[in-house]
Amino acid sequence: MKTYFITASTFCMERMLDCQKISDYLKMNGWRPVRRIKKAGLIIVSTCSFGREEDDSSLDYIRFYLRRKLPEAQFFIIGCVPAINPEQLASLGDIPTLSPTTLSRLDTLLQPSVKFADVPEPNKILAAEVMHSVFLKKALWLRSYVRQALKDVPPGPAVLRKGGQALKTGIKYFPVLKSHINPFLSCNRNGFYYLRISKGCLGSCSYCAKRHSTGRLRSKPDDMIVQEFQKGLQAGEKRFYLLTEDVGCYGIDQETTVMALLKRIFAVGHAQEFRIVVSNFNARWFVKYYDELEELFVKYQTKILYVQIPIQSGSTRILGLMDRHYTAEDLKEKLLALRRKAPALNLTTDMIAGFPGETDEDFELTKQFVSEIRFQHIDIFGYEHRPNTRAGALTGQLSQEVIDQRVFELARWQNKYSQTRTVIGKLIEVAKENAQRYRTNSRQ
Repeated sequence: MKTYFITASTFCMERMLDCQKISDYLKMNGWRPVRRIKKAGLIIVSTCSFGREEDDSSLDYIRFYLRRKLPEAQFFIIGCVPAINPEQLASLGDIPTLSPTTLSRLDTLLQPSVKFADVPEPNKILAAEVMHSVFLKKALWLRSYVRQALKDVPPGPAVLRKGGQALKTGIKYFPVLKSHINPFLSCNRNGFYYLRISKGCLGSCSYCAKRHSTGRLRSKPDDMIVQEFQKGLQAGEKRFYLLTEDVGCYGIDQETTVMALLKRIFAVGHAQEFRIVVSNFNARWFVKYYDELEELFVKYQTKILYVQIPIQSGSTRILGLMDRHYTAEDLKEKLLALRRKAPALNLTTDMIAGFPGETDEDFELTKQFVSEIRFQHIDIFGYEHRPNTRAGALTGQLSQEVIDQRVFELARWQNKYSQTRTVIGKLIEVAKENAQRYRTNSRQ
């Protein structure tokens, strides 16, 4: 029997679902998954190109598995690197690559009886079929980091001094590490029932390269999404995740909206016990649709695990340079109103520190925004220029030292003003209740 091994360099949920669909596709065509690469006749490595670190990590993964595969085994590279940073793969030789929008090319490469387009979208990620090792990723990263740090340092006392400086830097940043741990996702990604509602987006953010990988908006019909949701409820699923690059623009290409979809979902599940994640809700659409959203979020706040609204900056001037299509003032007004009217609703966001042209005053506005809204969690990113993005041509590019310092300061600010600790406490209590319920049911 033909055997395959699929692994991903990072747990990006969109790409992991792609991997799961490929796994389903291969099984439908007579292949069998294996957990050891030496037993695989086909190896597929999914890559990430979110930033330079993920580019490097993807390359580390590819080289690691290339060295360990059987000589006769086929090897494919998929994910975002082939679309965003293909030059990085040139040194690897003639290896087939597929981006998220070209996965159907598997039909040409494998000549299957069941076509890729005919395989249903998966709703669960099965760890037995799609591998991602956090330990391996960190080990490969550490090896690369040490090699790079010591590359130009001759043996002797200089090595010890360099190592001591790196250790001091690590100790400095250790107190803010908790700010980078999303309490809603940690150790729970495999526990969600995913509803992939669309692919691509309608944005043109000046810093974003991902849209070159995922393409323009392609929404799934709402009837199909509701049917998947009902199927999950019938299977006893309790946690659902609306997965897409931008949930806010869902349906615009089909003359519907995300509000109409949410109304149908809540109507179907009104008598059921479940929580749902509304992620990647671009603040542009949150502002535009706020009146309808407020009614939904207030009414169903206890059925929503959290809403993620990437804001990116608290400065309207910087938001203009980012091409985000909203003002910080308008957004803040609506978020504060939602905070008052839906106190049980968990809000998370993304912020970019050190965007080109960001002054000290702009950065202070971001810190003020964070302190006023008090998000349950903030994903903080330092600005990086990515291939084929307009932000790299902007004036006022900041040094890496300034960017790193602002990330560090914003992380400390989050630890001071966010409600992450409260959320973690709530989630621990929920976990205890679930464990007690499981023990009780087991004794009956």
